[in-house]
Amino acid sequence: VEHSQLRDGGVAWTLRADEGNMRFFKAPDPLHRVGAHMFMSVVEVAGTLDEVIDLFRTDTTFKAKEYVKRFGKGLLDAVNLYTIVDPTPDFPNEKIAVTWFAMKSPFDKIVANRDCVMLEVRYLLAVG
Repeated sequence: VEHSQLRDGGVAWTLRADEGNMRFFKAPDPLHRVGAHMFMSVVEVAGTLDEVIDLFRTDTTFKAKEYVKRFGKGLLDAVNLYTIVDPTPDFPNEKIAVTWFAMKSPFDKIVANRDCVMLEVRYLLAVG
């Protein structure tokens, strides 16, 4: 959470793109690994916390594909590979899952499309 702060978070985030209500940032890897970087996106969404959480759900393959449709400028596809910790009635917004994403290359004539596997850990926490 500390590293996600744009100001005074200890990380020098650089704005890489500003597209509508979404901003994309890049920062050097804090472990100084060659070729590694951190990325972060920021979006302002009007709604309740539950409505905002629903926008970003990838709990199932269907929801992952809906996420791609909603935010997928550079995304081609998504599949939920594993759910390690399911949301529960007591904690409906908490989960641990592994999701595969196919991403469109920004230089399709030069660089092939890419894919990645993301470990998503989502727990509510109180700040402050």
